[in-house]
Amino acid sequence: MKSTIQSSLSRYSHIIALVVLVCLQGCSTIKLGYNNAPSLAYWWLDDYVDFDATQSKQVREELERLHQWHRATELPKIEALLQRAQIMVASDVTPAQACVVLADTRARIAAATDQTVSGVALVAATISPAQRQHIARKFEKSNATWQEDWNEGTVEERQAKRLKAAVENAEQLYDSLNEKQTALLRELDAASGYDPNISFKERLRRQKDLLQTLARINPANAADKPDPAQASIYIQEYLARNASSPDPVYRAFAEKMYAESCNAFAIVHNSTTAKQRERAIKRIAAYARDARDLMALKDIK
Repeated sequence: MKSTIQSSLSRYSHIIALVVLVCLQGCSTIKLGYNNAPSLAYWWLDDYVDFDATQSKQVREELERLHQWHRATELPKIEALLQRAQIMVASDVTPAQACVVLADTRARIAAATDQTVSGVALVAATISPAQRQHIARKFEKSNATWQEDWNEGTVEERQAKRLKAAVENAEQLYDSLNEKQTALLRELDAASGYDPNISFKERLRRQKDLLQTLARINPANAADKPDPAQASIYIQEYLARNASSPDPVYRAFAEKMYAESCNAFAIVHNSTTAKQRERAIKRIAAYARDARDLMALKDIK
């Protein structure tokens, strides 16, 4: 379970969207971290791909471009989104109201994702078979960690982990929860249709899709290599399959989880005290202030 505010920081499990994530997380991290987001994103990406010198230059330049675009174009929209959320949490909310904020957040992620297409296609055209193998090995390691964190142990142990995560997410917004609210989160988790196996299957599908897309953009036979425009189309199609999975089981599951997230946020929020709501308002206001301040800041290295 994640609150709607926390859902705005949801992580894609594939390499492309990390670029989006680092930039989007700027409004909820320290200003210095936002100003160094291109460097942080580069080192994460390099750990997955192991760039050569030419690729490193391309990736760094693209990340700097994306960062400047995000500061000028997206931070004002994120500030406005946070201001709307600040007003919303002052009162009781309905699941529909929570879904509006979540939909707005998805729109910001989609806008940032769209900005990565041409740059990603440019670099993808140079990714070698050895680098694809490197990415595959990193996926294997991250998958093992994911399974250990969310799909191993007894039913009770997995439930305890999910509850701990849900409480921590809620307390980032409201401060400490009381026993009744923690029990409410436990009940919501017990009633949830969440299935880690469905999530993990989609995770594997996306990873395989990425590797196949990279191979398609830079095939072994140079004669089959697409031109830059076609490569961009392949990236767009890949990202579209992440936004709406070709697996009907996962699509239905994702829709159910979306509705559950909105409903759970409304239920938990409506259980909060005046003091907790005041905390939430101040917390979101601080995020909005950070976004506003970051619009005017120059990069600090």
